[in-house]
Amino acid sequence: MAARKATLVLNCLKYSRQSSNPHGVIFRSLSISKAKTSRPSLSRTQSCPMIARNMCSSLASLNISDKDEELEIPRAADSHLTPSIFDNELVNKFVNCMMWDGKKSLSQKILKMALEDIKTEQLQKQRESTNPDSIQTDPLQIFLEAVENCKPIVGVRGMNRGGKVYQVPIPLPPQRRRFLAIKWLITAAREQQKTNKNARMYKKLAKELLNAYNNEGTVIKKKRELHRRAEDNRAYAHYRWW
Repeated sequence: MAARKATLVLNCLKYSRQSSNPHGVIFRSLSISKAKTSRPSLSRTQSCPMIARNMCSSLASLNISDKDEELEIPRAADSHLTPSIFDNELVNKFVNCMMWDGKKSLSQKILKMALEDIKTEQLQKQRESTNPDSIQTDPLQIFLEAVENCKPIVGVRGMNRGGKVYQVPIPLPPQRRRFLAIKWLITAAREQQKTNKNARMYKKLAKELLNAYNNEGTVIKKKRELHRRAEDNRAYAHYRWW
């Protein structure tokens, strides 16, 4: 409430310096009715600080609560916030990995069209489903969960021990897990595009994302195959430490 009063007083001082009749300008800018506040008596010798003190005494009589202040004075959002989906770190990383020959705008357009296609298919499923609340229709959440489902937990690495190369299972760091998930999704979409030359990239990408969201498809098979290889070579896990 104090900030509101200070703003009003500063506006009064601003307009009073620019007008020869500060009394009328002050009350026109504030739009305060005579019923709520009394009009202070002004003389030609009164200065701007005196006008401000009179206005503060008049504003003190107004019943302005903190709740009214929150409703009447909306606060602007931070300058770094944006409603764009490309503000997400994972989405931006996916776009950069899918980018070819520096054409980032084209990569963003493909991903955006893929998300729109996912939204259309999910809305169609929701209309046909007997339990529509169970159908996820947010394409961004579907994308994030699809990438999360594609992340492998363990992998294998070739290590030379005693003149032989062993496939040693190792846990994957978070950055490697994310990179493999993104790489597999993009590669699977491009390989499907090669089999059908008339297919659009965003259609194939949307299909791969939906399959990964449902824990099925080519990428999920790759992840399970990598886990199976790590399980088969678990007898060599001790080679990591010597």
